[in-house]
Amino acid sequence: VIANGFLQPTTQKVFKIDWTGAAQALTDSSAWATAVSSQGGPADLGENVLLIQANPNNLEAKIWIHNGPRLSVQITSQALAAQNVEFVSGAPYPTVIVWPQGFLRDSEKLPIVLAPYGGPHGKRVINASPRTFASGQLLANQGFAVVVIDGPGTPALGPVVEKMVAGDLLNPAIKGQVTGLARVLALYPNSLDGSRVGIHGWSFGGYLAAGAVLSRPDVFHAAIAGAPVSDWQLYDTAYSERYLGQPHGETQANYQRSSLIPLAPQLARPLLLVHGVADDNVFFAHTLQLSGALTAAGKEHSVLPLSGATHMTSDVTLTERLEQLTIDFFTQHLKPGGTR
Repeated sequence: VIANGFLQPTTQKVFKIDWTGAAQALTDSSAWATAVSSQGGPADLGENVLLIQANPNNLEAKIWIHNGPRLSVQITSQALAAQNVEFVSGAPYPTVIVWPQGFLRDSEKLPIVLAPYGGPHGKRVINASPRTFASGQLLANQGFAVVVIDGPGTPALGPVVEKMVAGDLLNPAIKGQVTGLARVLALYPNSLDGSRVGIHGWSFGGYLAAGAVLSRPDVFHAAIAGAPVSDWQLYDTAYSERYLGQPHGETQANYQRSSLIPLAPQLARPLLLVHGVADDNVFFAHTLQLSGALTAAGKEHSVLPLSGATHMTSDVTLTERLEQLTIDFFTQHLKPGGTR
Protein backbone atom coordinates (compact mmCIF):
# COMPACT_ATOMS: atom_id res chain seq x y z
CA VAL A 1 0.00 0.00 0.00
CA ILE A 2 1.21 3.53 -0.80
CA ALA A 3 0.31 6.14 1.84
CA ASN A 4 0.99 9.80 2.65
CA GLY A 5 2.25 10.63 6.14
CA PHE A 6 3.97 13.21 8.36
CA LEU A 7 7.27 12.90 10.17
CA GLN A 8 7.46 16.66 10.79
CA PRO A 9 4.77 19.36 10.60
CA THR A 10 5.91 21.10 7.40
CA THR A 11 6.79 18.10 5.23
CA GLN A 12 4.67 15.20 4.00
CA LYS A 13 6.33 12.04 2.71
CA VAL A 14 5.10 9.07 0.71
CA PHE A 15 5.59 5.61 2.19
CA LYS A 16 5.32 2.08 0.87
CA ILE A 17 3.83 -0.19 3.52
CA ASP A 18 4.06 -3.95 3.06
CA TRP A 19 1.69 -6.52 4.51
CA THR A 20 3.86 -6.96 7.61
CA GLY A 21 3.39 -3.28 8.48
CA ALA A 22 6.96 -2.27 7.62
CA ALA A 23 7.14 1.21 6.07
CA GLN A 24 9.69 2.45 3.54
CA ALA A 25 9.93 6.16 2.60
CA LEU A 26 9.75 6.72 -1.16
CA THR A 27 10.50 10.46 -0.96
CA ASP A 28 13.02 12.56 0.93
CA SER A 29 12.43 15.29 3.54
CA SER A 30 13.29 18.26 1.34
CA ALA A 31 9.80 18.75 -0.07
CA TRP A 32 6.10 17.99 0.26
CA ALA A 33 5.13 14.76 -1.47
CA THR A 34 1.87 13.08 -2.28
CA ALA A 35 0.73 10.03 -4.23
CA VAL A 36 -2.46 9.40 -6.19
CA SER A 37 -3.42 6.02 -7.61
CA SER A 38 -4.85 5.35 -11.05
CA GLN A 39 -7.98 3.99 -9.36
CA GLY A 40 -8.65 7.27 -7.57
CA GLY A 41 -8.54 5.67 -4.14
CA PRO A 42 -5.91 4.20 -1.81
CA ALA A 43 -2.90 3.13 -3.85
CA ASP A 44 -2.26 -0.60 -4.12
CA LEU A 45 0.93 -2.24 -5.37
CA GLY A 46 -0.61 -3.30 -8.67
CA GLU A 47 -1.74 0.16 -9.73
CA ASN A 48 -0.20 3.06 -11.55
CA VAL A 49 0.73 5.79 -9.09
CA LEU A 50 1.38 9.48 -9.75
CA LEU A 51 4.02 10.60 -7.28
CA ILE A 52 4.47 14.38 -6.91
CA GLN A 53 7.22 15.96 -4.85
CA ALA A 54 7.54 19.74 -4.63
CA ASN A 55 8.73 22.67 -2.55
CA PRO A 56 8.29 26.44 -3.06
CA ASN A 57 11.25 26.61 -5.44
CA ASN A 58 10.87 23.36 -7.35
CA LEU A 59 8.20 21.06 -8.72
CA GLU A 60 8.99 17.50 -9.74
CA ALA A 61 6.40 15.00 -10.92
CA LYS A 62 7.04 11.27 -11.21
CA ILE A 63 4.88 8.50 -12.58
CA TRP A 64 5.65 5.21 -10.89
CA ILE A 65 4.46 1.91 -12.37
CA HIS A 66 4.24 -0.83 -9.77
CA ASN A 67 5.49 -3.80 -11.78
CA GLY A 68 7.64 -4.43 -8.79
CA PRO A 69 8.97 -1.37 -6.93
CA ARG A 70 10.56 0.42 -9.86
CA LEU A 71 10.30 3.88 -11.39
CA SER A 72 9.00 3.60 -14.94
CA VAL A 73 8.72 7.22 -16.08
CA GLN A 74 10.03 10.43 -14.57
CA ILE A 75 8.88 13.89 -15.65
CA THR A 76 10.56 16.99 -14.27
CA SER A 77 8.67 20.24 -14.58
CA GLN A 78 9.90 23.39 -16.24
CA ALA A 79 11.95 25.60 -13.91
CA LEU A 80 9.87 28.11 -11.99
CA ALA A 81 10.79 31.53 -10.64
CA ALA A 82 12.29 31.20 -7.17
CA GLN A 83 10.26 32.60 -4.30
CA ASN A 84 11.75 34.36 -1.28
CA VAL A 85 10.27 32.03 1.33
CA GLU A 86 11.92 31.46 4.70
CA PHE A 87 10.88 28.71 7.11
CA VAL A 88 11.59 30.19 10.54
CA SER A 89 13.55 27.97 12.92
CA GLY A 90 12.97 28.15 16.65
CA ALA A 91 9.46 29.60 16.35
CA PRO A 92 6.81 28.45 18.86
CA TYR A 93 4.64 27.23 15.95
CA PRO A 94 5.48 26.43 12.30
CA THR A 95 6.11 29.82 10.70
CA VAL A 96 7.01 31.13 7.25
CA ILE A 97 8.07 34.61 6.20
CA VAL A 98 7.59 35.55 2.54
CA TRP A 99 9.96 38.42 1.81
CA PRO A 100 9.88 40.64 -1.29
CA GLN A 101 12.00 39.14 -4.05
CA GLY A 102 15.42 40.78 -3.94
CA PHE A 103 14.87 42.22 -0.45
CA LEU A 104 18.05 42.84 1.55
CA ARG A 105 17.67 42.09 5.25
CA ASP A 106 18.00 45.15 7.51
CA SER A 107 17.79 47.54 4.55
CA GLU A 108 14.40 48.80 5.77
CA LYS A 109 11.61 47.87 8.18
CA LEU A 110 8.71 46.38 6.26
CA PRO A 111 5.05 46.47 7.26
CA ILE A 112 3.80 42.99 8.11
CA VAL A 113 0.72 41.13 6.89
CA LEU A 114 -0.22 37.89 8.62
CA ALA A 115 -1.99 35.39 6.34
CA PRO A 116 -3.16 32.48 8.50
CA TYR A 117 -5.74 29.78 8.21
CA GLY A 118 -4.95 29.01 11.81
CA GLY A 119 -7.60 26.46 12.71
CA PRO A 120 -8.58 22.78 12.69
CA HIS A 121 -8.14 20.74 9.50
CA GLY A 122 -6.03 23.38 7.75
CA LYS A 123 -2.26 23.80 7.37
CA ARG A 124 -0.55 26.62 5.49
CA VAL A 125 3.07 26.29 6.60
CA ILE A 126 4.05 23.42 4.33
CA ASN A 127 7.16 22.89 2.23
CA ALA A 128 5.05 22.33 -0.87
CA SER A 129 4.69 23.59 -4.44
CA PRO A 130 5.32 27.21 -5.50
CA ARG A 131 1.59 27.89 -5.63
CA THR A 132 1.42 27.47 -1.84
CA PHE A 133 2.89 30.93 -1.28
CA ALA A 134 2.25 32.48 -4.70
CA SER A 135 -0.39 34.86 -3.35
CA GLY A 136 1.86 35.76 -0.43
CA GLN A 137 4.76 36.45 -2.78
CA LEU A 138 2.58 38.73 -4.88
CA LEU A 139 1.65 40.74 -1.79
CA ALA A 140 5.21 40.71 -0.44
CA ASN A 141 6.54 42.11 -3.71
CA GLN A 142 4.48 45.25 -3.09
CA GLY A 143 6.67 46.04 -0.08
CA PHE A 144 5.35 43.82 2.71
CA ALA A 145 6.62 40.92 4.76
CA VAL A 146 3.95 38.21 4.70
CA VAL A 147 3.99 35.97 7.77
CA VAL A 148 2.13 32.65 7.95
CA ILE A 149 1.77 30.88 11.31
CA ASP A 150 0.13 27.50 11.96
CA GLY A 151 -0.94 28.02 15.56
CA PRO A 152 -3.10 26.19 18.13
CA GLY A 153 -5.66 23.85 16.61
CA THR A 154 -3.85 23.24 13.33
CA PRO A 155 -3.11 19.61 12.42
CA ALA A 156 0.15 17.62 12.55
CA LEU A 157 1.40 19.43 15.67
CA GLY A 158 0.33 16.72 18.10
CA PRO A 159 -2.81 16.24 20.22
CA VAL A 160 -1.81 18.77 22.89
CA VAL A 161 -1.66 21.64 20.37
CA GLU A 162 -4.76 20.48 18.50
CA LYS A 163 -6.77 20.31 21.74
CA MET A 164 -5.82 23.86 22.76
CA VAL A 165 -8.95 25.12 20.96
CA ALA A 166 -11.32 22.75 22.75
CA GLY A 167 -14.03 24.92 24.29
CA ASP A 168 -12.68 28.13 22.73
CA LEU A 169 -11.97 28.36 19.01
CA LEU A 170 -11.03 32.04 19.07
CA ASN A 171 -8.76 33.17 21.89
CA PRO A 172 -6.08 30.42 21.79
CA ALA A 173 -5.86 30.88 18.01
CA ILE A 174 -5.35 34.64 18.38
CA LYS A 175 -2.80 34.12 21.15
CA GLY A 176 -0.86 31.75 18.88
CA GLN A 177 -0.66 34.41 16.16
CA VAL A 178 0.46 37.05 18.67
CA THR A 179 3.12 34.74 20.13
CA GLY A 180 4.41 33.76 16.69
CA LEU A 181 4.50 37.38 15.56
CA ALA A 182 6.51 38.37 18.64
CA ARG A 183 9.07 35.71 17.74
CA VAL A 184 9.66 36.93 14.18
CA LEU A 185 9.84 40.54 15.38
CA ALA A 186 12.55 39.50 17.84
CA LEU A 187 14.45 37.68 15.09
CA TYR A 188 14.32 40.55 12.59
CA PRO A 189 14.02 43.83 14.52
CA ASN A 190 15.61 45.81 11.68
CA SER A 191 13.56 44.23 8.89
CA LEU A 192 10.05 44.06 10.35
CA ASP A 193 7.90 46.92 11.64
CA GLY A 194 5.70 45.82 14.54
CA SER A 195 3.86 49.14 14.50
CA ARG A 196 2.35 48.32 11.08
CA VAL A 197 0.73 44.88 11.19
CA GLY A 198 -2.22 43.68 9.13
CA ILE A 199 -3.93 40.31 9.00
CA HIS A 200 -6.14 38.64 6.41
CA GLY A 201 -7.61 35.21 5.85
CA TRP A 202 -10.53 33.23 4.50
CA SER A 203 -13.05 30.96 6.24
CA PHE A 204 -11.48 30.12 9.63
CA GLY A 205 -8.67 32.46 8.62
CA GLY A 206 -11.24 35.23 8.07
CA TYR A 207 -12.78 34.51 11.47
CA LEU A 208 -9.31 34.66 13.01
CA ALA A 209 -8.46 37.91 11.20
CA ALA A 210 -11.65 39.62 12.37
CA GLY A 211 -11.21 38.33 15.92
CA ALA A 212 -7.60 39.48 16.00
CA VAL A 213 -8.30 43.07 14.95
CA LEU A 214 -11.35 43.28 17.25
CA SER A 215 -9.68 41.92 20.37
CA ARG A 216 -6.05 43.01 19.90
CA PRO A 217 -5.97 46.43 18.19
CA ASP A 218 -2.69 47.03 20.02
CA VAL A 219 -1.09 44.33 17.83
CA PHE A 220 -3.17 44.28 14.63
CA HIS A 221 -3.76 47.54 12.80
CA ALA A 222 -5.95 46.49 9.84
CA ALA A 223 -7.77 43.33 8.74
CA ILE A 224 -9.55 41.73 5.81
CA ALA A 225 -11.91 38.95 6.91
CA GLY A 226 -13.05 36.68 4.08
CA ALA A 227 -16.11 34.48 4.66
CA PRO A 228 -15.77 34.64 8.47
CA VAL A 229 -17.82 32.68 10.96
CA SER A 230 -19.36 35.25 13.30
CA ASP A 231 -21.28 32.94 15.62
CA TRP A 232 -20.70 29.18 15.80
CA GLN A 233 -24.39 28.60 16.52
CA LEU A 234 -24.95 29.49 12.85
CA TYR A 235 -22.36 27.01 11.57
CA ASP A 236 -22.33 23.28 10.85
CA THR A 237 -23.47 21.40 13.96
CA ALA A 238 -21.02 18.50 13.67
CA TYR A 239 -18.02 20.84 13.43
CA SER A 240 -19.18 23.27 16.12
CA GLU A 241 -20.17 20.62 18.65
CA ARG A 242 -16.93 18.70 18.12
CA TYR A 243 -14.94 21.63 19.52
CA LEU A 244 -17.46 23.56 21.61
CA GLY A 245 -20.00 21.01 22.80
CA GLN A 246 -23.72 21.72 22.63
CA PRO A 247 -24.91 25.35 22.54
CA HIS A 248 -26.83 25.00 25.79
CA GLY A 249 -26.26 23.78 29.31
CA GLU A 250 -22.73 23.56 30.68
CA THR A 251 -21.05 24.25 27.33
CA GLN A 252 -23.16 27.25 26.28
CA ALA A 253 -20.43 29.65 27.44
CA ASN A 254 -18.05 28.10 24.88
CA TYR A 255 -20.12 29.63 22.08
CA GLN A 256 -20.16 33.04 23.72
CA ARG A 257 -16.38 33.18 24.17
CA SER A 258 -15.85 31.96 20.59
CA SER A 259 -18.25 34.47 19.01
CA LEU A 260 -17.23 37.68 17.25
CA ILE A 261 -20.51 39.43 18.02
CA PRO A 262 -19.71 40.48 21.62
CA LEU A 263 -16.43 41.99 20.35
CA ALA A 264 -18.11 44.33 17.85
CA PRO A 265 -18.13 47.40 20.17
CA GLN A 266 -14.32 47.10 20.49
CA LEU A 267 -13.51 47.77 16.81
CA ALA A 268 -10.86 50.49 16.60
CA ARG A 269 -9.03 49.58 13.38
CA PRO A 270 -9.95 49.32 9.67
CA LEU A 271 -11.89 46.12 8.94
CA LEU A 272 -13.12 44.88 5.57
CA LEU A 273 -15.57 41.96 5.44
CA VAL A 274 -15.68 40.00 2.16
CA HIS A 275 -18.21 37.22 1.61
CA GLY A 276 -19.81 35.26 -1.21
CA VAL A 277 -23.56 35.84 -1.20
CA ALA A 278 -24.13 32.25 -2.37
CA ASP A 279 -21.75 30.75 0.21
CA ASP A 280 -23.11 27.29 1.04
CA ASN A 281 -20.61 26.57 3.83
CA VAL A 282 -20.23 29.71 5.96
CA PHE A 283 -23.52 31.34 5.07
CA PHE A 284 -23.61 35.03 4.13
CA ALA A 285 -25.75 35.50 7.25
CA HIS A 286 -22.53 35.41 9.31
CA THR A 287 -21.20 38.60 7.72
CA LEU A 288 -24.64 40.23 7.84
CA GLN A 289 -24.86 39.47 11.56
CA LEU A 290 -21.37 40.80 12.30
CA SER A 291 -21.91 43.90 10.16
CA GLY A 292 -25.21 44.51 11.94
CA ALA A 293 -23.53 44.28 15.33
CA LEU A 294 -20.78 46.68 14.23
CA THR A 295 -23.35 49.13 12.86
CA ALA A 296 -25.39 48.95 16.07
CA ALA A 297 -22.22 49.75 18.02
CA GLY A 298 -21.49 52.74 15.78
CA LYS A 299 -18.32 51.18 14.37
CA GLU A 300 -17.30 52.11 10.84
CA HIS A 301 -16.34 49.17 8.64
CA SER A 302 -16.61 48.01 5.04
CA VAL A 303 -18.49 45.07 3.50
CA LEU A 304 -17.88 43.61 0.03
CA PRO A 305 -20.60 41.11 -1.00
CA LEU A 306 -19.54 38.85 -3.86
CA SER A 307 -22.59 38.25 -6.02
CA GLY A 308 -22.94 34.62 -7.11
CA ALA A 309 -19.79 33.48 -5.30
CA THR A 310 -19.85 30.46 -3.00
CA HIS A 311 -17.38 29.69 -0.21
CA MET A 312 -14.38 29.51 -2.55
CA THR A 313 -13.87 32.00 -5.36
CA SER A 314 -13.14 29.87 -8.43
CA ASP A 315 -13.63 32.65 -10.98
CA VAL A 316 -10.21 33.79 -12.25
CA THR A 317 -11.21 37.41 -12.79
CA LEU A 318 -12.75 37.66 -9.32
CA THR A 319 -9.65 36.11 -7.78
CA GLU A 320 -7.46 38.68 -9.53
CA ARG A 321 -9.68 41.51 -8.28
CA LEU A 322 -9.49 40.22 -4.70
CA GLU A 323 -5.70 40.01 -4.88
CA GLN A 324 -5.55 43.63 -6.04
CA LEU A 325 -8.06 44.69 -3.39
CA THR A 326 -5.86 43.09 -0.72
CA ILE A 327 -2.80 44.94 -1.98
CA ASP A 328 -4.68 48.25 -2.13
CA PHE A 329 -6.23 47.84 1.34
CA PHE A 330 -2.97 47.15 3.13
CA THR A 331 -1.12 49.78 1.11
CA GLN A 332 -3.70 52.32 2.25
CA HIS A 333 -3.67 51.34 5.91
CA LEU A 334 -0.10 50.14 6.57
CA LYS A 335 2.13 52.17 4.28
CA PRO A 336 3.39 55.68 5.19
CA GLY A 337 0.66 58.29 4.83
CA GLY A 338 -2.10 55.70 5.18
CA THR A 339 -4.95 55.62 7.71
CA ARG A 340 -5.01 53.30 10.71
